[in-house]
Amino acid sequence: MNVDRLLTLEATVSTVTDSTADRYNDPTETTTTTTVPCYLEQRRTTDETTGLSIASSDWLGIFPASVALTDRDRLTVAGSTYQVYGDPWPVHDPRTGTTSHVEANLRRTS
Repeated sequence: MNVDRLLTLEATVSTVTDSTADRYNDPTETTTTTTVPCYLEQRRTTDETTGLSIASSDWLGIFPASVALTDRDRLTVAGSTYQVYGDPWPVHDPRTGTTSHVEANLRRTS
């Protein structure tokens, strides 16, 4: 299945990686950003009104096969920020035996 025609949005992916320890031997992180095409589809939404009003929604993100995501990545799409949760998975095309695209569960909280 060729999903390239669905990838009509642009995501800025912020990838966080561990870096060397600072002078106090505390771990540090390095963040790099890349821009990739994507498609987002909302899966569910919830509202919590106990104490604070918090709304969250779960989304499915679809990306080109060349995109490498981890559960530490954050995405910004059209001004909204999403956190990757769980392991993204490559989707294999049984006809060609290749990876057609990558799917990831995303969560947006406001």
